[in-house]
Amino acid sequence: MQIEPWVILTDRIGRDTRSPLELKVDEAIHDLRVHQNDVEHRSISLRRGYDVGPVALIELFADGSVEYSVYEDADLENKKFTLRGRSLGIMDISRRFYYLFEGNLSALDICQWHEKE
Repeated sequence: MQIEPWVILTDRIGRDTRSPLELKVDEAIHDLRVHQNDVEHRSISLRRGYDVGPVALIELFADGSVEYSVYEDADLENKKFTLRGRSLGIMDISRRFYYLFEGNLSALDICQWHEKE
């Protein structure tokens, strides 16, 4: 029996949507960009993983920067690495979220990133 990964989108208000449609992800990206000056709600994220790990997380901040992290566990406590991109255009942002949405982690790994932690 193959276990399917779960996917959770967290919008800028902090609401989680399990198994979101791709359109919902695009709407969350757009909503953050429209409200980029909202000082209280500064990011959205998409997580994909398994209850026992690993879990991949991509987070978009209001300034256009993106962080992609992989954790060994679902509690997001044991980080393997983080890659950061700054001042990315909407196409680059959407592409990275789509890769994670589809589970294409190898495509995320080869994207151009500015920093690695």
